[in-house]
Amino acid sequence: MSEQGWRELTPETIPALLSVVECGDGCIRELTLRSTYGPDAAQSASVVIDVQHASEPGWVQLTIELRGLVHRKIVDIDTFSWVMLDQPQVVRDEAGLLHLDLDPTGEIRTPADMTQHSHVYLAARQLRWRLDPLPAS
Repeated sequence: MSEQGWRELTPETIPALLSVVECGDGCIRELTLRSTYGPDAAQSASVVIDVQHASEPGWVQLTIELRGLVHRKIVDIDTFSWVMLDQPQVVRDEAGLLHLDLDPTGEIRTPADMTQHSHVYLAARQLRWRLDPLPAS
C-alpha cells in the first residue's frame, strides 16, 4: 500500500499481522461504515481494535480498513460484548472477495459460516491494516 504504515490484509498476509499483535482479549472500540453517492458510489468501513503487542508488553490500536464493502453483519451491542476471544480470520472466496470475521470460533469458517454465526462479519474487495499507539486518555 502506498500510504505510510498501511499493509495489505489477505489470507496470505494475516500471519504477518498475527506475528505482531495478539487479538484475543482485544476490544473492538469503533466500527464505522461510510457510503459515497454519485457516479463513483462506494461503501467502505473501518474497524478500530485495542490489541496487545505479541512480543512486548503494552497495547496498541489496530485499524482495519475495508474498501469496496459488499456484505456486513453487525449484531446488536446488547448481545455481543465487543471483546475478541480469538484472532480475526480472513478468507477469500472464488470471486476474490475478502471475508473478515471478527468473532471467530478458532476454526477457519467459510464465508457462509461467517454470515450465519459471526457477530461482526464484513466482506470487501480490499482490506488493509495498520498499528497506532493508543490515544491518550
